[in-house]
Amino acid sequence: VPRRTKEELVNWIDCALRNDWREIRKRADHPWRVIFSDASSWGWGGACYDPATGSMEFASKKWALNEVNVDRSVETEPLGVIKNLCRWIPPSLPKDTTVWIVSDNVTAISIINGKLSGSWNSNKFASTMRSFKHLQLVGKYIEGPDNPVDGLSRGLDSCDSSAIRQQAGKYLVSAKGK
Repeated sequence: VPRRTKEELVNWIDCALRNDWREIRKRADHPWRVIFSDASSWGWGGACYDPATGSMEFASKKWALNEVNVDRSVETEPLGVIKNLCRWIPPSLPKDTTVWIVSDNVTAISIINGKLSGSWNSNKFASTMRSFKHLQLVGKYIEGPDNPVDGLSRGLDSCDSSAIRQQAGKYLVSAKGK
C-alpha cells in the first residue's frame, strides 16, 4: 500500500473509532413492545409487554353493535390486532420502531407480515395495518391453546401475566439464536 494511502486509511480508522456508537435501525429481533392479541365473537383482548422492563398492560372490550361480523374470525382477529395497536402504540414513536404482534390467527399474521390475499376483507385490514407505516410490524404465530389473552377476548377480567412473560421469552430467545 502506498505510504499516502496508508496514512489516509489510518486517519479514517482513527476518526471512525472516535465516533460514538448509535443504533441506526432497530433490529426486528429486539422489539420495543410485544403485543398479544386475540378476538372472539364476544370481543377483543390483548396484552402489551415491554421486554425492557417486564411490565405489561391488559385490555378487553366487547364488540360494538355491527362493528364486525362476529361469526368470521378472518374479520374479528385482524380487527382485534388493529384495536390493540390503536390502544398501545402512540403516533409519536420513531420511524421503524419494531413491534411484535403475537396471534393465533394465520390470516392476521399473514396480514401483519405484508401478504395480500384474494379476500376483500383481508385486504381492507391489510390497508389499515399499513397506516402504521412508522412501525416495523412483525407477526408471530402462537397456537390457540397457548395464547395467554384468549380469556380477555371472551370477557374474562384476568390474564396470566406469567404466561405472557413465558411466551414472550420463548420468542425473544429464539430471535437471539438466529
